[in-house]
Amino acid sequence: MCLFVALLPVGWPALSWNMQPGDLIFPAVVLALLVWRPALPRHRLDVFVAIYLVGSALSIPTSISLRVSALALAKELYLAGIYLALKAAVPQIGAQRLCRWLCGTAGLLAALSLAGAVVFYTSGQVWPLVGSRMPLPYIGQVLRLHGTLETPEFFGNVVTFVIPLAAMFAVGEQTKPGWLVVLAVLSVAEVLTFSKSLGGSAVALCVYFWPRWRPQPLLRWSAAAVALALVVMFNAAAIATVRRVDVQFSKDSRVPPPESLYGRQDDPAGADRIDLGVSYNPMSYYLVKKAAWRSFLDHPWTGLGLSTFPLEAERAYQDGRLTQAYRRVQAHSLPFGRLAETGILGAITLGAFLVVLWRSMLDAARLPGLDGQIGWALFAGVAGLLVNSINVDAMHFRFLWFAAGLTAGMAASASSRAAR
Repeated sequence: MCLFVALLPVGWPALSWNMQPGDLIFPAVVLALLVWRPALPRHRLDVFVAIYLVGSALSIPTSISLRVSALALAKELYLAGIYLALKAAVPQIGAQRLCRWLCGTAGLLAALSLAGAVVFYTSGQVWPLVGSRMPLPYIGQVLRLHGTLETPEFFGNVVTFVIPLAAMFAVGEQTKPGWLVVLAVLSVAEVLTFSKSLGGSAVALCVYFWPRWRPQPLLRWSAAAVALALVVMFNAAAIATVRRVDVQFSKDSRVPPPESLYGRQDDPAGADRIDLGVSYNPMSYYLVKKAAWRSFLDHPWTGLGLSTFPLEAERAYQDGRLTQAYRRVQAHSLPFGRLAETGILGAITLGAFLVVLWRSMLDAARLPGLDGQIGWALFAGVAGLLVNSINVDAMHFRFLWFAAGLTAGMAASASSRAAR
């Protein structure tokens, strides 16, 4: 199980069906659990995981592609399997050990990515394993780090989730220099992804340190303001790119002279006038969300069918609503994608699962000792992911299910200790 967790952030080598290397060893994890047969106590999350899956399954009968939706449901069942496996393993292995493996691998990938950035900015050479050269609005050509994963956004979301756990190890009961280095490497790597996940990472760190900063209200609210500004800025940038701003000064002869004695106007030229012109391009993320919203309005109850939005994107391309580059794109948004693919019923079951996960992590944060610290770090990491989820489908992130499994497993461990 530790090896499987360590491989969660690793995306190399690329495999078919969006698989990652860790997925190849999951059957061995299941086999070990079947032989080991650990206790699998019930947790309220079990019910709401099942409810979430039912919400996905309800979209299949009316899906525009039964094959695609059935395969997508199988993938969601696999993610639920990760949840159950971790819940079973935590009481025996320990949540701290699993978190160390995850943070250690993420830190190593971040360090390798930073090495790739150093090579790029000193020699111009690109190491494709960890980064890609891309032009960005307002910035120009940069190297965007992706840490062996498919895109910088994916790697940025891994860092968003892991960074509160690294902060817990670095500045928990005592400061640990080694983990401080890991935290610093992760933070720099997150910035160099140049992704919208930076806003979620800022929120995750702000949430994690919020109780610690209680005696320092100025620091508390300043950090919250910075995190909010980053979230607003990156989401605004995902809507449109401003290309040019023009300001012109002229006279408007249509405006009559002022009636008061204090206003001055040169007649017959008229009143002074300022014209502000803004030239902009709508961004793909915004256009994709518009297409998803239109799909939801066309199929409000059970949606297009699980994971079928790429087929709708093709239709949007044929209608001229999306460009060639996005004709088979995923929805890239948890709320908009869930509404488009599973409708109102799927959105309700997703909301129910997230509310119960949120409350369960808060309950875990109240556990005594290290489990409580881990629970709060998981809560902070998932909070960051949910902020980012406006532009990503966070429910397909294996590490979100890692958080759910650890939360249920720690609750089970606490119950067994209390029963002794």
